[in-house]
Amino acid sequence: NLCAWIRSQPGGQVHPGLELRQLSDQNRSIFATSSIAVGETLIQLPRSLAVDGSHLPDSYEPTSLGGEAQRERRHVSPWLRCLAAYYQTRQQALQEKPNNKQCYLASLPQKYETVSISWLKDEIDSFLAGTSTQGGVTSWHQDESVVKDRYLNQIRPYLVHCGIFEQHDTMIDGGADSMNDDNSMSDGTKLNEEIDEFLKASQCLSTRCFHLQSDQSDEPSQSDDASSYTGPYLLPWIDLLNHSVSQKCTTLQSNNDHFFMIAERPLKSGQEIYHSYGDSLSAGQFLQTFGFMERDILEGWADPDQGRRSALMVSSPVLMAKQDILKACWDVIESDFPRRLTQAMEQAEMEDEVWTVKIDRSRSTDFLPDQILIDQKPHQQQGQSSSGGENSYDSTENLMISDELVTLACLPFLPICAYREAARSLLGPEILEDFFLGHLVCKSLLQAIHSRLKVYKPIVWDGVERPNDQQLLEELLTISSSVKGERAMYGIALRLEEKATLRAFQKELVQILADLEDEECRVEGIHDFTESENATKKLRMS
Repeated sequence: NLCAWIRSQPGGQVHPGLELRQLSDQNRSIFATSSIAVGETLIQLPRSLAVDGSHLPDSYEPTSLGGEAQRERRHVSPWLRCLAAYYQTRQQALQEKPNNKQCYLASLPQKYETVSISWLKDEIDSFLAGTSTQGGVTSWHQDESVVKDRYLNQIRPYLVHCGIFEQHDTMIDGGADSMNDDNSMSDGTKLNEEIDEFLKASQCLSTRCFHLQSDQSDEPSQSDDASSYTGPYLLPWIDLLNHSVSQKCTTLQSNNDHFFMIAERPLKSGQEIYHSYGDSLSAGQFLQTFGFMERDILEGWADPDQGRRSALMVSSPVLMAKQDILKACWDVIESDFPRRLTQAMEQAEMEDEVWTVKIDRSRSTDFLPDQILIDQKPHQQQGQSSSGGENSYDSTENLMISDELVTLACLPFLPICAYREAARSLLGPEILEDFFLGHLVCKSLLQAIHSRLKVYKPIVWDGVERPNDQQLLEELLTISSSVKGERAMYGIALRLEEKATLRAFQKELVQILADLEDEECRVEGIHDFTESENATKKLRMS
């Protein structure tokens, strides 16, 4: 019915040699039933059949019950506009209005396999322990109070503006706190039912929507609004294609009137049609957005040193808590490391300045975020070293260590006058050229990394604690076909990606210390000191 509906629309095409097959209860895919040559059109979807928010306002003024604007104008994200369009499409289908998309809505899954919706709490706590998304910017756990507050204060007012819901007096200013005890609204509508509907719609958009590059359209649009809108789009039939980077055979394209996909390689009868959801997504991005990871990623992390490491394996960003970094700095101050470093520098008669460091917890870091992002640059993820010759830390574009992280790690050690200056603007990595400060900061960050790695608690599988993630992943790939086993593999791959990021960051810090030694430590006493300290900078990565 979906295929026939698309073909019945002006400009709609589905290649006659394609069919949809049900592979399992939760898995469908599109296959070729005959040979298809390169350049043949697989599908051409009229833009009128897409579900998107390009026709909806990108800003609005929330209204009171009387219809008067009562707050400042709010800007609306493309995602919320698409969400509203999805609601409108459902309403039109239920009302059996002309040109409805009932057959498309019927093709959508009844259940979405995403972490926050489908995973058990014990699975999240075990398989994703330590990963940055849990407890970071976006929690793996679904906090009901946060969802309710977001829905009432950010989502529902726009849906009301678009005519999808009616306004309620409980929606005005009171938010979640103004609801009745049974979560009912003034007309008897149950809030929980609305939120459940919102969560399902959100999962639909997350797992099935497409975005276009801003220059991907072949022709300029006649509408300024449409030309500035590049997604999200829900695209019937196209969203049934499964993902593979290595086996992809088509790419989404668009023009003024259509979305279309063309065969980019010869296709044989019985071959599954793949396209890529993203060629360079990390394991964390795949899991959070789509609820799965490509098997090539899993196999690569299970055996990264035996020729199976692929371009799909990238390192996921890691969040480190600001307070954890400060604690590591304070621990270094309380240790005998500053004293021994000062003594070694004085004995070597180095010209670099030394000063007394003391713990001062009153120093403000409020201008810095609570979570600091550690991420690799693209060229580092492709295996290139972060050290680019002499004084590699002078090339700040090559470093993982950000200005925010440098500033945070320097603040506890700086003399008071330098601290006041740093509190007004961010410091760059070049400040680590200072031998004394560079050693204090790098040692603190290495200690913070060591503590961060302890958060990845060993996974318990079949009642046995398994400290080696890579070994467990390799075993599960050969023996597990259960849903729980798949979820365990996803969590392990994400943990390994984040550990790879931390390992790369650790190597960068050691390289900074090595560069300091090469430039300033070729004097008696200092070389022996830094060599002995290097032993404390090696991390055991399981």
